[in-house]
Amino acid sequence: MVRLLVALPESAPADVSLSGDRRHYLLHVLRLAAGDTLEVFDGTGRAFDARVAEVTEDGVRLTLGEARRAP
Repeated sequence: MVRLLVALPESAPADVSLSGDRRHYLLHVLRLAAGDTLEVFDGTGRAFDARVAEVTEDGVRLTLGEARRAP
C-alpha cells in the first residue's frame, strides 16, 4: 500500500488538498488516479485510510477516513 506523509492539524480535516510537487509525486511518480486508495500518516502517530477524491490541473484532493494509531 502507498503511504504518504502529510502534516495535519490536531483536528484532522475530512479532506486534504495537495498541489505542486506533492501533486506531481502522487500523479506521475506513484501514478495514482481518482478512486485510488492510500494511507496518509502525519508523523505524530496517526494514520488515515485515504482515497483520491479529485484530480485537477492545480491539485489533488484526498478524502481521509477516521484516525487510527500508525503502525
